[in-house]
Amino acid sequence: KVRGTSGLGGLRVSNSDTEMVSVYPAFLLTSGVVPAISLVSPATGPAAGGSSVTITGTGFQTTDTVTFDGYPGDVTSSTATSIVVTTPPHAPGPVKVIVMTRDLERSAAVLPDAFTYQ
Repeated sequence: KVRGTSGLGGLRVSNSDTEMVSVYPAFLLTSGVVPAISLVSPATGPAAGGSSVTITGTGFQTTDTVTFDGYPGDVTSSTATSIVVTTPPHAPGPVKVIVMTRDLERSAAVLPDAFTYQ
């Protein structure tokens, strides 16, 4: 049985012998439209950062944040279907792009190897 609002939830399992195991966090309960990434353009940029990148997808909100392999980008504009962000510095190589919703209330969108630093 799921109770409460969006956020991290716990799981409790018991058997007929009254043995019980609890796991927290066990899942993420989301509320609202979950974001999805379909395209990152351009898909390459300098390791020094500073590139303007457009992320196309669905379910975006103005409070969403973007990271490149965990390093936060600077969101300059946002609509329900696109986010424009300035890339942070990063070592050369491919990275995942993550669009995270505020407090993970609607989860996060992850696109592996979506951007390559050169």
